[in-house]
Amino acid sequence: MIQNYHDGLAICGKYGPPDFFVTFTCNPSWPEITESIFQHGQTAPDRSDVVTRVFHLKLHELLQDIRSGTIFGPLLAGTLLPIKISNATKFLSYISYPD
Repeated sequence: MIQNYHDGLAICGKYGPPDFFVTFTCNPSWPEITESIFQHGQTAPDRSDVVTRVFHLKLHELLQDIRSGTIFGPLLAGTLLPIKISNATKFLSYISYPD
């Protein structure tokens, strides 16, 4: 965790503060999740494996779209930092664009 903090500070020192702070959450009503519930009566919390897998696939797709440069323009610096918060792994993404 401390190493991630130091990495973030080093990136800010070289490239400046991030331009965007993006929060990405999971919607249990996504079709990919509802279609993967096999047994009648199951809900998304019953299939946390499916919810987690779909979340990570969509997260990486979003980051790939941002990093490709087609949405906001060319990327100056960016990283995906995994951090632990109360026994769950969250991801902090640092993205900076040229002025």
